[in-house]
Formats: sequence, structure tokens, C-alpha cells
Amino acid sequence: MSTRGIEIFPSGPDAFFYKVVEAKLAFQRDANGTMNAVVHSQNGASFTAPRLMPEDTIAATLSDAALENLTGKYRYSPAAVLTVTREGRQLYAQLTGQPKFPIFPKSAHEFFWKVVEASVEFIAGSDGKIVKVIHHQGGTTLDAPREE
Repeated sequence: MSTRGIEIFPSGPDAFFYKVVEAKLAFQRDANGTMNAVVHSQNGASFTAPRLMPEDTIAATLSDAALENLTGKYRYSPAAVLTVTREGRQLYAQLTGQPKFPIFPKSAHEFFWKVVEASVEFIAGSDGKIVKVIHHQGGTTLDAPREE
């Protein structure tokens, strides 16, 4: 097996090692047995990388008007704003001081990031316009009102 051209070798059912560097990979499974992360260990340090969502989890195709309705600025805190923009059919979200990343639809009003295990739910008022987002990440939920 190789990753980006560097071969890895099995040392157990869900464990691998490199020969070119002293590093190990240990794949983790959830309660259903589905691989959901990998732990990379090297030079006495380890980090866990969650499995990215597969493309087939994108469940909704939205109209241009529906996508446009989601764009705007949402106040996370006095110093942080989530800016949602659109480039063609792709929405992007950027939190103050962080890079801009694409977000992907789970439904017409719920989107997720592939770079981090997080999602954002767009909440509409009685007139159909988005009034706030609810951000879900790491067991925490944050309401952020729309500013623009």
C-alpha cells in the first residue's frame, strides 16, 4: 500500500508503518466498525486525523436563489464573524482570522466542512430569509445571528 508514492507496510489489522521514516499509522473504527480516523505517530508525537466525508454524502442540489439566500455574515462573537460567500455553485465559509473553506450540503439548510468535523445549519425566518446559523462542532452548539 502507498500514500503519495511512499509505501506503507502492515503491522496489524489496522496498523501500518513506513520504512523510509520512523512513523506509524493506526486506523481507528467507530462502534459500527467503520474507519473514522487515523493516528499518525512520529518522533514521539501523535496526531489524529478524522476521515473526510465522502462525496456521496452531498445530499442536496440547491438553486442559485437558495444558495444566494445563505450568503452573508453571521456574528459568532464580538470578535468573530463567519462570512459565507458563493463562487458559482460552491459555498465557502470563512471565520475571522481563518482561511476560507468550501462547505457542502447535507440538506437544503445544513452544510458541513470536509477539513474539520463541523456543520452549520441555516435557520430561516417566517419570510424564508436566513436569520441565523447554528454551528455544531465537537459537541458544542453556537447560535450566530445574521448581520448582513
